[in-house]
This record gives sequence, C-alpha cells and structure tokens, in this order.
Amino acid sequence: MIFINDIPSLRDPYNGDDLIVDDRKEKIPLINGTAIQNGGAFFGGFQLTCVFSAANFERFKNLWLANSTVSYTDKNGVIHSDLTIKLNKFGYVEHFHNFIKVDFELWKESRTANNL
Repeated sequence: MIFINDIPSLRDPYNGDDLIVDDRKEKIPLINGTAIQNGGAFFGGFQLTCVFSAANFERFKNLWLANSTVSYTDKNGVIHSDLTIKLNKFGYVEHFHNFIKVDFELWKESRTANNL
C-alpha cells in the first residue's frame, strides 16, 4: 500500500515505484539538419500504477485538478514531499466498479532537485 497525502491505495503498485529520469534533451530542427539542446538531467519522479477505491480516487483526482503539491509515502514507508501529480490514464477495474486503476507520475515541484 502507498499513500498520496493521506489517501491510501488498495495494495502495492503494480510496477514497483519506477523512478523516471528526465534528460531534458530537445531536438531543434535547422535548415540543414537537427541540433540537440541539452538542458541537463535529473531524477524527476515516480511512475506508478495503483488501484484506489472510487471515493479515494475522487480525492486523488481533486488534488490533480487543483495542481496541488502532495507527499508520497512509498511501500517501504519512505515519505517523498513537494511532488505534483501527472495523471496519465485511469479506468474501472474489471468486475469491480467501485475501484479505479490509475496510471500516474509524481514529479518534483521545483524541477531542480536531484534527489527525491
């Protein structure tokens, strides 16, 4: 089980708290080719797929809609703070319509920190 603020997931994430690396590289088209602008790299956030009860998903969704800063307590009990939610997709769990499967990312608010 994980927590987003005080909102519990139904069980541990499906994908094991994957850490996302943001390399901040961008291709810039030129007349005779392409240039790469390198803005550096940092360990930006977590990628998670979890199941929440429908009521807890509504609370989670409201945090996302408000672009609120949240804390994330991982399955080992480690608390990561000052994160924002990037909601990728969600849908009902087959045969259990009171539960929502959510695919989301959590990113550092400042986008400058190298550690979570």
